[in-house]
Amino acid sequence: MPMTHEEFLQHIRSRYASLLDPDWKDDNFQYFILIDPGWQSLVVEYCDRVEAHLTSTGWLRRYFLRQIKEKFGTLRIYLRPKPTMAADKDGSPIEVEDFDQAGPEVYEPLGQIYDDIAARSQQTCEECGKPGELRVLDGWYRTCCDQHFAEWQARKAK
Repeated sequence: MPMTHEEFLQHIRSRYASLLDPDWKDDNFQYFILIDPGWQSLVVEYCDRVEAHLTSTGWLRRYFLRQIKEKFGTLRIYLRPKPTMAADKDGSPIEVEDFDQAGPEVYEPLGQIYDDIAARSQQTCEECGKPGELRVLDGWYRTCCDQHFAEWQARKAK
């Protein structure tokens, strides 16, 4: 059964704390998850697979989830390496996200996990999690089942 947005956010924050930046404060989570309940199981599967992979490669707590959202009807999950300190052109310290910190044995499987989950989101209704398809209505993209597409059309017609 899908959780409310707040319940799901709390579930992710407690169950997958190892994938969350420990420096984040509560207000950092305001726009952290922006999806409908139908994709919650995909997010949980993604987190399980990423956590297992990062644990097995010794990179757990060195990559962090930054945002989970819908964009153009597809689930987007942003995972970034922990920023490292570098120097700018004047020698001042700055934080940079160095994607080359880890080798391909770490980041290639992360990309494969993401690609799998994103592709499946285009076949899963955002609203209810039933089989769906990517649809366009008046320039807006959503992945939805027949029922939720009909409801969307009816709302747009008003």
